[in-house]
Amino acid sequence: MDAENDSTNRVKATKDSWEIIEMPQNKVVLPINKRYSKEEYNKIKQGFIPKVMEDRWFVYFEDNKLYMHRSWTGNCIYELVGI
Repeated sequence: MDAENDSTNRVKATKDSWEIIEMPQNKVVLPINKRYSKEEYNKIKQGFIPKVMEDRWFVYFEDNKLYMHRSWTGNCIYELVGI
């Protein structure tokens, strides 16, 4: 699995950082109205790669979408657009 480092030496999560299952075509769209500071947005874009079993999520940002997968199954549970 590949990962790239950002300027703060944190490993940035990418689609290839974890074994995943894509979001099913049949999904429900829920509107969310939330604003983030530039600092928060940059942190969100880093994603999250689980390190221990208790870390239940794998998160990565690609093509202006935030993907959230269950770490144990790899199933995509949330796909946030326009974040």
